[in-house]
Amino acid sequence: MKQPFKDKAVSTLYIIREKIHNSLPKVKSFIGKNIILLLAIIAAIISCCFVPPNENYSTYINYKTICTLLSLLLVTRAMRSIKMFRTIAFKILQKVHTTRQLAIILIWLPTLFSLFLTNDIAVLTFVPFSMVLLKIANQNELSPKIIPLQILGANLSGMVSPLGSAQNLLIYEHMGVGPNWFITNLYPIAIAGYLLLIIMTVTVKNKQIEPIVETKRKIPWVKYVIYSLLFLICILAVLKVIDIYYTTLAVVICVLLLDPKVFKKTNYSIIIMFTSFFILVGNLSSIPEIKNAIETAVSGNEYYITVGLSQVIFNTAATLLVYRFATNYVALAAGVTVGKFGTFFASMSYFMAYSMYQSSTHDKILVKKFFRNLILYNLLFFVVTFSTGLLVVLL
Repeated sequence: MKQPFKDKAVSTLYIIREKIHNSLPKVKSFIGKNIILLLAIIAAIISCCFVPPNENYSTYINYKTICTLLSLLLVTRAMRSIKMFRTIAFKILQKVHTTRQLAIILIWLPTLFSLFLTNDIAVLTFVPFSMVLLKIANQNELSPKIIPLQILGANLSGMVSPLGSAQNLLIYEHMGVGPNWFITNLYPIAIAGYLLLIIMTVTVKNKQIEPIVETKRKIPWVKYVIYSLLFLICILAVLKVIDIYYTTLAVVICVLLLDPKVFKKTNYSIIIMFTSFFILVGNLSSIPEIKNAIETAVSGNEYYITVGLSQVIFNTAATLLVYRFATNYVALAAGVTVGKFGTFFASMSYFMAYSMYQSSTHDKILVKKFFRNLILYNLLFFVVTFSTGLLVVLL
């Protein structure tokens, strides 16, 4: 009886080992894609060991920012589920006749949409769409230039809109300023960045292409109308015309009734990351020695510290670590926007886009060109925006 039992045990161990071995690539991929999220969670947990949970924890989190992010994530994911952005884009692209026109539309669509969607959502929405569209139009060779410029354009919109990025939403709520505050204070950086984007866009080779026509499909007009209204309500909530808590409740109820699968498809990592950093920064602020040290380092150096930290730990993490200790909000906002440019680690959007491009493109030469252009264009935009931002801060 012992031998069959032993054989069964060995067989079970072998199966377990195989399952672990087969799951390792998925685990590595998950860790690679969510490294900052995981580090944020670990850092928050460690900080809780020094400042045990208490009644002050409830004051750490900016609930308005979390609710705004949740509402936008759910609405835009619901719009993507019915291919609403794809339909709008195809209607525009039917008028395209040259590669330069195609480049202008593909680059400036996410740039404009990110004024209302945040840069990360715009990238997640338009980069996959653009890869498919360029393939359909037999213009794959343009993707290494167009897609990096899409990402940079989306990042630029954070300079003029409180909805331009999740970081903008945070400092917008934290400062309690009006919706035109960003454009009023950061317009020189925006002008310099947009001018550079225009120059880069018109350098795309111009040749004739066949107009792109979408195959006919049934459009769910009821959902189109409801999701558009919800999106408008979200914008009004950011503008403080409507209460954000009622807005979030309305979004949750409508999405739950119309398409509950959206909740499962939505990526909540940005919300978890923000919550983790809120706890971390709140705990650091509760330790007098650390609080005083950070305040001393940040005060008067908001621009340089935010930009510098962004280059190594992503712009979102840098903003969440610095914003509570900042006293010069113009320097902070300038650092937040400029900090999205520079290295590959300056913005999560670069990492997301590169992962999507690499997984969907089998041509290694195109992948290398994409990465090279992403780095080079990034450095170019960094030089232009950093020097302009420096003038804004100093003058």
